[in-house]
Amino acid sequence: MRNISLTQMLYALTLQETKNFSLAAKKCHVTQPTLSMQLQKLEDELGIILFDRTKQPIIPTDPGEKLLAQFRTVVQETQQIDDILTEVQGEVSGEFRLAILPSIAPYLVPLFAARFVRSYPKVTLILDECKTQTMVERLKKDEYDAGILVTPLEEESVYETPLYYEPFWGYVSQGHPLFIQKEISGADLGAADLWILEEGHCFREQVLSLCKRRKGQWMTKSPLNFQSGSLESLKGLVDSGIGYTLLPDLAARQIVLHGNKKRLRAFTKPTPVREVSCVQVRKGYKKKILDALVQTVKEGVPRELLKRDQTKLVPLK
Repeated sequence: MRNISLTQMLYALTLQETKNFSLAAKKCHVTQPTLSMQLQKLEDELGIILFDRTKQPIIPTDPGEKLLAQFRTVVQETQQIDDILTEVQGEVSGEFRLAILPSIAPYLVPLFAARFVRSYPKVTLILDECKTQTMVERLKKDEYDAGILVTPLEEESVYETPLYYEPFWGYVSQGHPLFIQKEISGADLGAADLWILEEGHCFREQVLSLCKRRKGQWMTKSPLNFQSGSLESLKGLVDSGIGYTLLPDLAARQIVLHGNKKRLRAFTKPTPVREVSCVQVRKGYKKKILDALVQTVKEGVPRELLKRDQTKLVPLK
């Protein structure tokens, strides 16, 4: 048995993640010389160079990649010991790292975060906004314990627990031709001035999918070309009197809450909808915290969104 420690493996995995000795040392709360010395000892014991230090940023060697993958498995399994002990003791406690899509987080987090913190004070809940592709990659690297995003993902290694089903709404500026309509349909989405999120956001892909599904082709004709990573920025454009956009139901409810629903337009049936789920790569990992989180989210979401068959809906991926 090689004389290597769990701490050394954690240092190596952190360097793989950060690709920089200084950043890795800071994240591990040690000095850079300490981290470098421990990694050198690890490589000497293994008889293998784990990292190519001539590259910037630092990258693993080919044999290093294989060993780091095994280190990750060892660290994950070791961390599960504490979780099992917590489960046996019946206590909901520990750290939980949760990623949430940017098009979900601003509207969902206020509905459950405070309640969760009050109900489970022994849990340290770490929230992070993250796009779908990056979230799945980080879940597989054990950088997150779970994520909240739009499903289905069609990823065999990802386990999905549906939370709620969120219809779409139109948000139309007062001078736009669609403003005079009481409802909008998919056929209307080929009109000019439709504001969408920038590339990489799944809500953008859902909107484009809806446009293609109903209209056959999506296009915009406008002297202003603007794509944002924030739905709030797109709402601001509409509020200023330019174009229209689509919003998920929780975002639309915020508008109603502030007494400004005159720009909202419901869809004619069947209504487009997205399924929002909590996902994990390690099924059953930190189960008590996950169960408590799922329950708290469902308690915070409007009850009518919990049912898949709330109305005639068109599911969007």
